[in-house]
Amino acid sequence: MKPSMKSTWTFVTLGLFAVGAASAAPAGATSAPIAQEKTAEVRYVRVKDGGAKLLNLADKDADVLLKATAGTVLQVHGESAGFLEVSAPDGLEVWVFGEYAKAASDPGLLEIQASGVRMRPLPSADQKSYALRQSLAKGDKVRFLGRNDPTKPLAEDWLRVKSPATARAWVAATDTTALAAGEDGKTLFEAAQRELATKAELVEVPRGGDSASKPAAKPAAAQPSATEKQAKPASAATPDSLANAEALMEAARKAADPDFSAAKAAYRKILDANPSGASADTARVRLQEIDAREELARQARTRRTPRCSARRRSRRRPRSCARRASTRIPCGAASRRAVGSNRTATASSSAGRTA
Repeated sequence: MKPSMKSTWTFVTLGLFAVGAASAAPAGATSAPIAQEKTAEVRYVRVKDGGAKLLNLADKDADVLLKATAGTVLQVHGESAGFLEVSAPDGLEVWVFGEYAKAASDPGLLEIQASGVRMRPLPSADQKSYALRQSLAKGDKVRFLGRNDPTKPLAEDWLRVKSPATARAWVAATDTTALAAGEDGKTLFEAAQRELATKAELVEVPRGGDSASKPAAKPAAAQPSATEKQAKPASAATPDSLANAEALMEAARKAADPDFSAAKAAYRKILDANPSGASADTARVRLQEIDAREELARQARTRRTPRCSARRRSRRRPRSCARRASTRIPCGAASRRAVGSNRTATASSSAGRTA
């Protein structure tokens, strides 16, 4: 019963890999529990006088992604515990790691080089810098705002960027008000997007370890701690290394006699280089898949082995029986005859002495 249960669990595990791989994202942080959310049709609200803080979580103590000015029109996607999940017309100010971005052909823009790149409120990959639920895709272009440490090469530094308008944050519902009767929220939101795009200040994207030629719109964040510096080593895995590992994995899957050792080594190298990088989650899912596939192969070999052993035993049995027939049985019979003779002789000798 136990092997059968284990085999069933393994097949179920394999069936979940496609879902796990699709949801894998780079530089992930442990998910925190959130209150029950209410989703509804998209609507629009306006920021009250005094402005509002757009946060990365539905919590008044969460990190600020943007300080929206009074009158700003926000697009509402959901609601949770007195907070609204909203999009801002000009996006949010977030951080991405330089390893996954490069200067785009358009001035002042960065082009994302991997899929599932996380956007964070702080220049850090630890749990205090809880990432947005949305992520950037390969080929996305974002506006460059500044750097965390201009003394580092660009690929080893945290970069501050303006997210796409589709990125979402949380705002206290009490800091917003409904639109006036007759106002078209969608029209107002799109008009604000066009206006802000024309007013945007473009900052030149630096090359290598050079600093920006023009200052960013806002000062860069504080220097990273020792833990943050270790989070992205210079030898961190690149999208190319993940592509190589994926190619090895696909080749092993298609082989008549699959050998996943090369793919396993490639995925482990990615995790060793950067456990929280863009490719880490995908590498973990693939390693779990490899373990499950190897376990299935071991079980298949185990099921075949007893039958082979039984056949071998069945072939050996006649020879073994013949060997016992030719050696052990005659010896035993001879011994019994010898004992009987000794007893007869002893009895005869005793009778002679008595007489």
